[in-house]
Amino acid sequence: MARQHRRPAYETDSPDPWPDAVRIRGYAGAACYVLGWETVPDDDTEWSGYEVRTGRLVAVMVGDDHKFTCDPEDVETLAREEYCSECGQIGCTHDGLDRSELAADDASMADLTTRRNDTNE
Repeated sequence: MARQHRRPAYETDSPDPWPDAVRIRGYAGAACYVLGWETVPDDDTEWSGYEVRTGRLVAVMVGDDHKFTCDPEDVETLAREEYCSECGQIGCTHDGLDRSELAADDASMADLTTRRNDTNE
């Protein structure tokens, strides 16, 4: 008998709690997108058509199409400039995103925070 491979089914929330790419523990160096909450059939699915949530998330690596599941505690949101939107590698900058303005904004924000801290002392 041939082994059947079941792709993870999922449902989404609105608003999406993970609208951007994320880092998932166990998938070091690769950015991922969370697709939604994993669902599985239960005893009533045959007549109701509804599946139940397992409490796990269905995700896919950026630039890939293989879906996998993970625990919500393993998910950490990434800033857009932290990963490449083409290959999904965290730290890669070959996707054409201009990070120079983002770096300048980060530097000015750090300077503003420092000045606020100095005046509060």
